[in-house]
Amino acid sequence: METALFSHTNRPNISVAESWENGEWSLYLKHITSDQAELERFTLISFLNQCTLDPLTQDKRGWRFNPSVNFSVKNLYMICNWGGAKNEGASFIWNSAAPKKGKIFAWLMIKGRIKVRVVLLKQNIVNSDLCPFGCQDKETVQHFVFHCRHSKLILDKLGIQMNGYAEPEDIYIEANKRLPENKRQAWPLVIAAIYWTIWLSRNKKVFDDLETPAEVVAKQCVDMVKLWSHRANKKDKEVAVIWTSDWHS
Repeated sequence: METALFSHTNRPNISVAESWENGEWSLYLKHITSDQAELERFTLISFLNQCTLDPLTQDKRGWRFNPSVNFSVKNLYMICNWGGAKNEGASFIWNSAAPKKGKIFAWLMIKGRIKVRVVLLKQNIVNSDLCPFGCQDKETVQHFVFHCRHSKLILDKLGIQMNGYAEPEDIYIEANKRLPENKRQAWPLVIAAIYWTIWLSRNKKVFDDLETPAEVVAKQCVDMVKLWSHRANKKDKEVAVIWTSDWHS
């Protein structure tokens, strides 16, 4: 049922079988007040007239994209964002123990949708798209993740190298292949916490013109990893301890 027509129904959960009464379709509609709703009613009746009811088969909801899968917002989002190939980084992010805000930020980051200055300039929020830390380059997502001097200083203090990665999602996919086995388990949580903390310090610079020293932000990264790891399972917690112990050694 289409949107305009749906707003006119008195029984939104009625089944197809229940709509068939005395040899005709009864849709239980209020008085139709729009041409669009009337068109949708005509289309729906035309479709129903092609249906053959089977008294031995129970009604069930489905949708044309995949009749075997129930409708959900998650499934609709997956279809709307389908680009012909599954994003490998998605499972690392969404299956991690990071809090929801961390997962959403990490997902937007690897999809290139965080509000870096090239985006803020287009929205007339800032008057320049250059990196706020004086890099003399446009602040794109790739710049923030890989090339910004502020980000690199913090990552260097944590002993994390991003050399050889081409795209933001590589910090999940390729890094997982390169990391020592004893550090892979909690990596999605660890790197999400780090970049989230760097992003918070970056926002202070952009909006308040306050630059937090790299060593302070690095300490905040350690604290954030520890905080987020409380949400993790036993194995992830143990691996997170290995990461934070290395940073203090």
